[in-house]
This record gives sequence, structure tokens and C-alpha cells, in this order.
Amino acid sequence: MSATSGLHGQRQVLSSQELVSQQIQGVSQQIQGLSADLQALGNAIQNLVAELSALQPPTHPGADASDGALEAYARALQEYQAKRDALRARIDDLNARSHAIANKIGDLQDKIRRLESNDMPQAQRNDQERNEQELKAAREKYENIAKAAESSTSKLDADEAAKRETTKKQMRVSSTNSTVRAQDTTSSSDQRLTLRVQWRTSEVKISETSDLKTLVRAFSLALTTVGDGSDFARRANPAIAMPSSPGSGLPPVGTP
Repeated sequence: MSATSGLHGQRQVLSSQELVSQQIQGVSQQIQGLSADLQALGNAIQNLVAELSALQPPTHPGADASDGALEAYARALQEYQAKRDALRARIDDLNARSHAIANKIGDLQDKIRRLESNDMPQAQRNDQERNEQELKAAREKYENIAKAAESSTSKLDADEAAKRETTKKQMRVSSTNSTVRAQDTTSSSDQRLTLRVQWRTSEVKISETSDLKTLVRAFSLALTTVGDGSDFARRANPAIAMPSSPGSGLPPVGTP
């Protein structure tokens, strides 16, 4: 049996075989009801027949009976005959009804035989064909679902592989850019202005990133170089070994 369900209830769809079975069951119930009626009529007929058998005609008073006795006999005979006829009429009526019910039961039995011999095999074939069609439709449905799932999985795998490849490319580009930026930074650092203050064996390098301590040390070394005034210092630091201009009030270069 197959069934279809809805949001607000469930409706069952019976198979052809179940429908025929229900018809057979319904006819059988009708036969059972008629059989019970027929049994009741049979019992009633038996009772009437027994009553009719027990009914006895009045006894004739004889040829020499008085007129009163003869009249009483006549009345009793009429009553007997009326009662007998009534019983027979009731028995005949019940017999007719019994025959009608029996004929109807026979028709219903013939219907059951037709249902069992013709309709039931055809219903079974119909159900088998419908089951095969339903199985075929379900198989195609599940195959389509499996194909869709496989396609989705393949697409997800392809997308994941593409994402991984994109990530690798981005990492390579980022690594290359980082190297280039590092090289550029190194190049920029190499190109920054660096001043060198040298005195004899002492030397101090300063740039725009030098801290205060380095600047003070370089300045002290420069003062030492200016105070010494030697040719070596002037050659090493020509910018700070120049003589002072006259009238400036400053002692000549090299003056202790």
C-alpha cells in the first residue's frame, strides 16, 4: 500500500488488490446479514408449520345432532379453516421471502467468485505494474540526486583547489614583494647621507637616524680635530679645518 501525506492530514491510496479485497469483504458482510435473515425466516416457518400441524379440525357431532350442535360445529369448522388458511398464507409468505433472500445470497456468492477469479488477478497485475513504475521513478530520482551531489562535490573540490592555488600565488607574490621591499629598503638605507668624523685612529659615523649620544661623540671628536690643527686633520676633515676669517674675533684654526 502506498500513501501520500499533506500538511493538514494524511490520505491513504489503496492498491487495486486492496480495493478488490474490500469489495469482497463488503459482499461477504451482505451475505452474512442475509444469511442471518434467512435463518430467522426459517425458524419462523418451522414454528408456523408446527402450529399448523397442531391445528385440528372440529369433530362432527353426528347425523342425529341437534340444530344447535350442528351450528356450533359449523362455526368451529369455519374458525379452523380460517386459522389454517392464515397459517398457510404466513408460511407461504415467509417461504417467498426466504427464496428471494436465498437467490440474492446466490447472486452475491457469484459476485465474490467473479471478484476472486477475474478482478483480483487483474488488480494484482495492476499493482505490480504500478510498483514497477514507482520503483523506476524512485531509482531515476535517486540517480539524479546522486549525480547532482557528485557534481556539487566535484565543483567544491575544484573551487577548493582553485582557492589553494590562488593562496599559493598570493603567498609567492607576497614573498617576492617582501624581498623587493627589503631590497629597496636596504638600497634606500645605503643611499642615505652618512657623515664620517675621523681623528687619528678614532672614527664616528653619523646619519639622520643617529641618536644624541652618537652626535655628541662625533661633535667632541670634531672639536678635538679642530683644536689639533694638524695637516692630517685638515686633510681628513677639510670642511672643519679651514682658517677663520680676519676680524671675526675667533682665534686662528690650530690655536690651542
